[in-house]
Amino acid sequence: MDIFYRGFDRGSPISSGAKHLTAAAARLLVSMIRSIKYLDDAALAAFLKVVTINNVWALSLILAGWLLASLIGGPVGAAVNAILLYIGLREIYSRISEIYEPLKSWILGAYEATNDAMLDEAGKSFAVGLANGVLTVIEFIVLHRIFRAAEAALSKRFPRPEWLQATWDRAVGERTQRKPASTTTEPKPADPTKKTAAQRAEEALPVITGGLQTKGAIRAADAAFPVAPVVAAGAGVLVVAGLAVAALGSSKAR
Repeated sequence: MDIFYRGFDRGSPISSGAKHLTAAAARLLVSMIRSIKYLDDAALAAFLKVVTINNVWALSLILAGWLLASLIGGPVGAAVNAILLYIGLREIYSRISEIYEPLKSWILGAYEATNDAMLDEAGKSFAVGLANGVLTVIEFIVLHRIFRAAEAALSKRFPRPEWLQATWDRAVGERTQRKPASTTTEPKPADPTKKTAAQRAEEALPVITGGLQTKGAIRAADAAFPVAPVVAAGAGVLVVAGLAVAALGSSKAR
């Protein structure tokens, strides 16, 4: 797998879109694993409680797909949109769009990475972001009923990388045997009146989901998948999306 692949072939939107998607997901995955060495004990415990070897690949695919369709857009965004909406991720995507701000620095940094050093920087950004809401967004995704339903379909359509197990085990093993490296930000003095990152992560999900329900996050028309970047790509994007859906339907029929 070339994890730095960013190509797209209009003549083959499904295969090239899937390749673009899996490469982007792999970069997100690697950056998350790289972040482990920068986490303190409380953050590491909270992270490993939510993200596991069993769900991290599906999580990476969902986040990469949302990034491509929502923020990157264009023909590749339309193709990926068609592929993943076919699996049934429409509702979860509309909700991610309303709470993605804590993800922005990390997810764009990982997507734009062109080498290992940039992936390591993205890992640092993820580590810092855990205390600023990244973990609660990820927990929301992992615990969502649609994630549980889609995980098997995603794993079947996009098998997890062969190197994932060894890379994950090595990163977790090395981190548990030594103190975490310092990140680019200086830690603030502890405030005994404030809760730990792990406690915030555990308690924030009901608040987020409750707020989303109050706002009516899933609306019959408006809460559909974010389409502004795709619309901006013009009629050509619509044609690509149509080809993608048609190809998927044909493949399913066979």
